[in-house]
Amino acid sequence: MALLALFLWSQDLAALGSALASVSPVWILPSIAIYFLGIWLRAARWRLLMSPFADVSTLRLFRTILIGLAVNNVLPLRLGELVRTYLLRRSDGVPIASSLATILIERLLDLFVLCALMTLVLIFVPLEGVVLAVAGTTATITAVGVFGLLVITVVPKRFVDRLFDLGIGVGERLHHRLGSLARSIVDGLRVIEDGKAVLAIVPLSILCWLSELGLYVCLMFAMGFNSGLLSLVAGMVIANLVTILPSAPGYVGTYDFFLQRTLTDSFFVPEALSGAYTILTHAVLLIPVVLAGLLFLTTEDLSLRGLTRGQVQSRSQHVEVAVTASRQTAD
Repeated sequence: MALLALFLWSQDLAALGSALASVSPVWILPSIAIYFLGIWLRAARWRLLMSPFADVSTLRLFRTILIGLAVNNVLPLRLGELVRTYLLRRSDGVPIASSLATILIERLLDLFVLCALMTLVLIFVPLEGVVLAVAGTTATITAVGVFGLLVITVVPKRFVDRLFDLGIGVGERLHHRLGSLARSIVDGLRVIEDGKAVLAIVPLSILCWLSELGLYVCLMFAMGFNSGLLSLVAGMVIANLVTILPSAPGYVGTYDFFLQRTLTDSFFVPEALSGAYTILTHAVLLIPVVLAGLLFLTTEDLSLRGLTRGQVQSRSQHVEVAVTASRQTAD
């Protein structure tokens, strides 16, 4: 919230309002469509990640991701990730530990792609200050990621199998439940045994972020300025990387502060214009996804009251618990 206050305090509200009033609405719908295409690509990627142990339709995963994003944007603690795993366990029998393992791979792939994109900015744009430090760090992560991909494609499958079996065996020796948990986690990681599958997933991950970049480009046209494609790449990367910091639901303040500062300090976009662009971009990223996700949530048997308390449970379970409690009170 401190960053949100700092972001608002630094704005010239009159100039900001004037910039927002000049937005061309014709670019809004294409930006939303491109962003939702990116979410569909994420669903297709998730299906590939789960293919070694589960067969879930891309449409089901698309709806689940939208619900997870909506919950993340309105509730704290990234509860949406837990909701995603719960929904898949209930509808398709996918173990929660396996789903969480695939989500971890998703996050690593996203980190790798974002760092690779920022490395391109570092190569072609003279940077300085904090942005230069971030770019240098991302270049290091990119190099590590490339090395990791090469290792995955070269290491024999039987060697990876032995490592997985070793982990499961250690868990089972400690406790049978721990062994079952280790087996579920390993199932979620099985995709890395297939180097060809990994190489197919990486381009899909790149397309996911290029789709989101398309939203940034459309909204730049909507605002009527052109700071160059690489400025939007840098802004998108930094604004997404800083979401690992503790922040309010929807990354309000954190996202806005760093996106504006990147555009203004490193690419010389006027303060009012970058502020208006930041507000518009954040709104387009949040509002359609929240509306769609909450709409899909209404078709799921989830207790909204439970979600607000950080508990994932179905409405039917909630009602059953309430009925049981009332009976016990009556007795």
